[in-house]
Amino acid sequence: LPIAGAPVTPSIVRLSLAGYVSLHDPNGFISLILKANAPASWPANLGVFAKANAAHPGNVDLTVVYNPPGGPTGVPGPVAVESFPNLSVKPGDPTYAPNQLNVLSRFIQVPPGYTPPATPPTSFPSVPTMLPNTGAVDLRDGGGHPYLTLQPTNPLAWPSSIGVLTEGLLDDPSVFNLLVVYAPSSGVGVSVPVLLEQFNGVSLDNVSALFTSPAQLIRVETFSGEPNPSLSAYDLIHYDANHALPAITLTGTLNGISTTWTPQPDLLASAATDKNFVVEVEFDGNAHLRFGDGVNGFRPVSGTTFTAAYRIGNGTAGNVGAEKLVLFAGDPRIESCINPLPASGGVDPETTDQIRRRAPQAFMTQERAITMADYERVTEMNSQVENAVATPRWTGSWYTVFITAEPYGRGSMTPALIKALRSNINRFRLAGQDIQLESPEYVPLEIVLSVCVDPDYFQSDVEEALLAVLGNKVLPNGQKGLFFPDNFTFGQAVYLSPVYAAARTVAGVQAVAATLFQPQGANTKIYLGTGKIPLGPFQIARLDNDPSFPNHGQLTLVMQGGK
Repeated sequence: LPIAGAPVTPSIVRLSLAGYVSLHDPNGFISLILKANAPASWPANLGVFAKANAAHPGNVDLTVVYNPPGGPTGVPGPVAVESFPNLSVKPGDPTYAPNQLNVLSRFIQVPPGYTPPATPPTSFPSVPTMLPNTGAVDLRDGGGHPYLTLQPTNPLAWPSSIGVLTEGLLDDPSVFNLLVVYAPSSGVGVSVPVLLEQFNGVSLDNVSALFTSPAQLIRVETFSGEPNPSLSAYDLIHYDANHALPAITLTGTLNGISTTWTPQPDLLASAATDKNFVVEVEFDGNAHLRFGDGVNGFRPVSGTTFTAAYRIGNGTAGNVGAEKLVLFAGDPRIESCINPLPASGGVDPETTDQIRRRAPQAFMTQERAITMADYERVTEMNSQVENAVATPRWTGSWYTVFITAEPYGRGSMTPALIKALRSNINRFRLAGQDIQLESPEYVPLEIVLSVCVDPDYFQSDVEEALLAVLGNKVLPNGQKGLFFPDNFTFGQAVYLSPVYAAARTVAGVQAVAATLFQPQGANTKIYLGTGKIPLGPFQIARLDNDPSFPNHGQLTLVMQGGK
């Protein structure tokens, strides 16, 4: 199961200068957290349009517009956020510009040292005059003469007037549109809220990558890369150190343009344009970075300068005892923390003697996926995968190995799990073979049982016990229900006889007979006659009997007799 679903916003969620705000999914889980992205740089995204007032040609109509470099995303620009008609540059007039702007505008003000022009402007440029992040800017008429001086108000007060909304998509609940709006308590010359930017086709897997430009107003963090919350604590904290990647962020800068490079265990699967690198640590602890050659991985251009931020492990010394960690520096909202369990997993580098002793044995370990059983074994190395099945198919130019993996607790694979599996399988797959990862095809079942209850038993008690025994949960005595997810795997046929046998174990059941036994919606008596529902190699039987998800299988009991 994913850690959270797509966010929903019944109303506008406003930004906060203090930190992140949260967006929740329909179940109340935090789906996204977001905050204002460098509000001190926001003024440079605003400009001012000017034109002559139609009724009073000596006066000016000013409009403050949101006009970031390249234009706002998803909406026509520039976007008007404030409008001030009929402003005068003559002191003493009731619509004198400094008096109007300094009282009403949330974005611009006239500095105290402003000197009005001797003559009012008569013509104006056709493009907006952009504001600076700090300092003042002169508005000039068509002849280049200044007539009004403006400066931005404190941009740190702006985030509280900016908010976000989400729009869900009916055809794909995992995809949504994210809207950034200007929503003050009241508008100045414009109707609010004002749509500033709109990002369509957003999912939890791609949302972080969409909000990286300084011109955009929000910074977004998502939990899509987090592990499956249904895993045990043991699985969450125990990792194979051989699969670890270096904790390093590498930025290359050339001609003022910065690019992020990604660490990889090797460059065998890297394309010529992939900006990947490998960290190689020598026996003395010194690390070297190995880049691509233009075939496997991008070759850095001469003159590129690199800046690295990295974290160094301290081996077994990092396996601190319980209740020793009390400070957390990753999020200012967290005041304190504690580790109830001792740390584990810290591994010291191999010594020269250990390398000499282990090297011969290492060559005897199978490090390639040759057969389909090898691909299944490699997939099941991940602690989040319960079972996997693989099959090769000719896809027109090469063989592709299609791998269907079943996560623990059932459900579809999350984007984070698919990414982890693909990364690990690529270490083992044969050259010339592609891989395609897919979630299982769950086949919901539909079963109707007619039950005769012993006259000495209450019918409701027997029905409750039957639903538990034939259910998909663990019973109070530790026994698993017949349709518990672990009881069925790929291609395993469902027989009617175990259903009868499980039902007869319930006290008070005198007789039981099936009147419907089929895949949900099949509308045929064939499976009831044979007492068997065969399944394909990538299919898994499912009967959850959950009223909230009727398409996940249904069990109906027709109770007769009893008290």
